[in-house]
Amino acid sequence: MNIMNYTKKKSRTKWFIIITCLVSLIIISIIVVAFLRKKDYYYYFAKDDVYYLDKSNPTFNVSIYSTHQDDYYLDMTSINSVVLKSQDRKEFYTLNLNKIVKEQQTEIYQNQTFYKYRFNLMLPLKEIDNFSLDDATLELNYISDESLSLKLGTFIMYDNLNDSHLTITKLKGVVNTIDNLQVLCGMGITISSKNNVTIKKIETLDQRININNDQIKVLENSDYLNETLMSTLLQDEYNPYHVNTTNNLDITINDTESKHYLIPFSYQKLFSIDTLGFIITYSLDGIIYQQLIYPFKFYATTTNSYEVIKYVPNNH
Repeated sequence: MNIMNYTKKKSRTKWFIIITCLVSLIIISIIVVAFLRKKDYYYYFAKDDVYYLDKSNPTFNVSIYSTHQDDYYLDMTSINSVVLKSQDRKEFYTLNLNKIVKEQQTEIYQNQTFYKYRFNLMLPLKEIDNFSLDDATLELNYISDESLSLKLGTFIMYDNLNDSHLTITKLKGVVNTIDNLQVLCGMGITISSKNNVTIKKIETLDQRININNDQIKVLENSDYLNETLMSTLLQDEYNPYHVNTTNNLDITINDTESKHYLIPFSYQKLFSIDTLGFIITYSLDGIIYQQLIYPFKFYATTTNSYEVIKYVPNNH
């Protein structure tokens, strides 16, 4: 009997020690996590960017740099939801977070080392036409009831149109400095076709930029520099705030010729942009078609805007 009692007592002592150790480990883990999260977090990211999303596959990447090599707030297990919001917060869209990749790349910014995290996201809005969201904010919501907001820029979704009766070559941007900004003032484009077609409309994918229909002209020489003044190419004054006098186009493209067109742009508010896509609406044998010019990088720029924000965790 004494041996049995001793064995039971020893077993209870063993379990007590095990349970005590487990509880201690949990308490220590909570204390360590809380201690780590008391540190300030700094995030470095590109802002005022433009994200073009193909409607057939609206996935995109966002690179976020953190001062923490193992960041609680950039870990999928910590994130409850990811939301894209308009500037006035009246529009918001829940995104699918596909994955977060912690990359080897680091950046030194403002004397701090930042570690790169790449978010792969999807905007599930395939049924919405002409989607555009300016000055959008990416909001990360956490299981800890905290949230982190990053002002990213403009999001544009486009249809991957299949019509392709037009041949587009020598696509080039005309970039002038206006009010200390590099402004894409227009583009040069050579258009030809194996058919006789009539162009009815040219529009940008970015609704903030308009086509100056009444200033489109044919250039005899397509060999000019990107920095050539738009006024020189137009042989007339260029106004970046120009208001169209006509919304209609009637440009005939014959099957025997190829022409280089100068297409000026106008803005309601000037900003820098290096990538832009277009839709050309045209008629062929009485039928209306639309052809997509995929977002095209017109010039290399070093004027990208970056922002560093500080986040102080809420410890519950």
